[in-house]
Parts: sequence; structure tokens; C-alpha cells
Amino acid sequence: MDQRQRNKELAVLSQRSQIQRHEVYSHVESALAPHHHALTKAERIALLVEAVWMARWLGLPRKEASVTRLLVKRLGMVIVEAREESRKAAKGHPPTREAELAVGLGLGMSVPTRVAARRKESTEGNASIIDLLERLLSTVGVDLLSFNSDPPSRGAQGRHYGWPELQVEIMKEVITISESLPDHPTILRFCLSALNGLYPYLSPSSQSSLAKMFPVSLGVIRRRGIEIGQIPWWVPGKLLLSLEVAS
Repeated sequence: MDQRQRNKELAVLSQRSQIQRHEVYSHVESALAPHHHALTKAERIALLVEAVWMARWLGLPRKEASVTRLLVKRLGMVIVEAREESRKAAKGHPPTREAELAVGLGLGMSVPTRVAARRKESTEGNASIIDLLERLLSTVGVDLLSFNSDPPSRGAQGRHYGWPELQVEIMKEVITISESLPDHPTILRFCLSALNGLYPYLSPSSQSSLAKMFPVSLGVIRRRGIEIGQIPWWVPGKLLLSLEVAS
């Protein structure tokens, strides 16, 4: 169903019942009061998920975006904490016999050697969080560059519910969450999107940080052979390849 048609039906339903959508959602907001911090982590996440769905069902994109910010922060913290615990647990185990590599010298002798291997980063759960981040950015009107030939993604039918200062603040948050996962293709995409669409509102220090951040992620992507498609440069045919200063 088209969102505009859905909003009309919700307006008619509110008129017939004499109950406004914001009145219904006010009960949800009361459940998000400070006392909800007494709940467990899983209960907090479940509560925020229900609040997001309720805001989406009622057609309240601003409320949905506000609660989604809380949800992705909580999810990011839980995932990072769980991965850190897994790493600590793995470090507590002694090295296996396979880790003691025998370096043959051709004389029937071997020298036990310890090899430090980089543990593969877990990506479980990343996709769902990235989907939430993209929906959040779309709601507040941030245009995300694409790694393929598609045009930049925009909010539904070009509508958005954010302003530049809010967009910058949310973009900083989503980049921080992407770094904590970490998800390097997403970091690259978000950094380039911020530099492309929000540069008039970014401070020089923020622009410098983003300009240093995305080459690092791009280097990791290339070293690991991750397929991301075409890098979304926004000046076609005018890519700066080198810079020379003549005396």
C-alpha cells in the first residue's frame, strides 16, 4: 500500500474513533521512560523494537527515527560486547597442536613455532543493523551514494523529516556504529555520502576525519578482496589522480 494512501486511511480512522495517532503513541513513549533502564538488555531491545514497529504502523516517521537511533545504539553495544567476550574466551584456551607448526629442516627435526593469526571478524548481525541505519538516514533525508549505477537513495518520494544539523549528528552516530561493528563497505559508503551531501554543514575537522577514514576502509576492502562494485565518485570523469607542485 502506498504510504500516502495509508496516511489517508489512518486519518479517517482517527476521525471516526476520535483518537489521534500521537495519543496512541504517547503510551509507547511512557514505556520508554527512564525506569525502563531497570530491564535487562534483551528486554530493552525487545521494547525498542516494538516501539519502532508501532511508530511505523501509525505512520509517524519522526517518532520512528527517534526510537531507531536508540535501538541501533543498543544493538551495536550488545553485539560489540558479545564479540569481545568471545575473543576473551578464545584467548583463554591454550594453543592447539595444530598451532605449533613444525618447520622441517630435512633432517628429521622440527622447530616448534608459534604463529599469530588474525582472527576473522564476525559479521553476524551486521546486515540487519545496516538496514536500520539506512532507513534512519533515509527518513531524515540523507542521500546515500550507491556502489552500483543506481542513483543515490532518497527518502520515500523525496520526503524527509530532518534538517542539516540533525543529519550531521545522525551521520556521525551511524559512522561510529559502523566502525564498532566493523563493516568497512558501509563505513566507506557513509563517509563518502557525508562528504558528498553534507560538506557545507561539516566542520573542517569533521571533513578531515572523514577524508582520512574512508581511505583506510577502502584499503581494508581491497586487501581482503571484498567486492563492492564501482566506487561512487560524484564527479564523473574528473577524478583527481595525483597532485604535483611545480616551483
